[in-house]
Amino acid sequence: HWDAKMGMARGKSKDIISLNKQIENYKSELGRHYRNMVENQGYVTAESLKNALRGIGVNQNTVIQEFSSLMEEKKKSIGISIEASTYPIYPNALKHFRDFLREKYNVDDIPFGKVDISLIDAYAYYLKIDWRMTSRTVKTNMIPFRTTVKRAFNKGMIRPDPFFEYTPEKPIPKRPWLSNDEIERLMNVKMKHPTWNFTRDMFIFSTFTGIAFIDLENLKHSNIQKQEDGSLWIVLNRQKTGTASYIPLLPIAQRILERYK
Repeated sequence: HWDAKMGMARGKSKDIISLNKQIENYKSELGRHYRNMVENQGYVTAESLKNALRGIGVNQNTVIQEFSSLMEEKKKSIGISIEASTYPIYPNALKHFRDFLREKYNVDDIPFGKVDISLIDAYAYYLKIDWRMTSRTVKTNMIPFRTTVKRAFNKGMIRPDPFFEYTPEKPIPKRPWLSNDEIERLMNVKMKHPTWNFTRDMFIFSTFTGIAFIDLENLKHSNIQKQEDGSLWIVLNRQKTGTASYIPLLPIAQRILERYK
């Protein structure tokens, strides 16, 4: 006889007691596997529970384990799909992530179920602050980690992809000043096309007048005014600020102006 409500067999015989004990063990084991899957993977399926009971795929899938596999694959791919100079990125990134786990969480590895947007942001912050990395270097170190998580996602180890919400910090471009020698070389270089010459001349004109490109685009001959001493000045209202500007027209800028008069 079967008790559907209790999910057990009815009776007190030795065989019934043994059967009910085995059922209790299965229930306990199912509960343990269920909790582990929720904690480590974030989701559970009937198939995964069945496999866990049968001993299939019960090992936790961890980040360092998959990261190391990725690194080994890249090592074997040197000269085939990656350059030898590119490979060091992977062991370096693995070392940084290992250090991050040890310093911030006091663990050597974590299951993929623990990887979420808060951990990803914390790791990016760790690289930027603790290692004083630029945004560009942080991005370089995050790529192998991101690839590792993507591999786990594609293999069904994790749902959903935690990097879906991640937005890397954009590097601030550095704009170095041109030296006098560089400006002179630019002025003297022979361009193949008239359009290139015009673009170069407008850049040089802007350099020697300090006029922004939006103001240069709106510049008219009426803005060029001759002063009592015979010197030429540019008089205009700045597009961005709306303030009046009085700019002396230096010889180099004058020559460019005459060229396109």
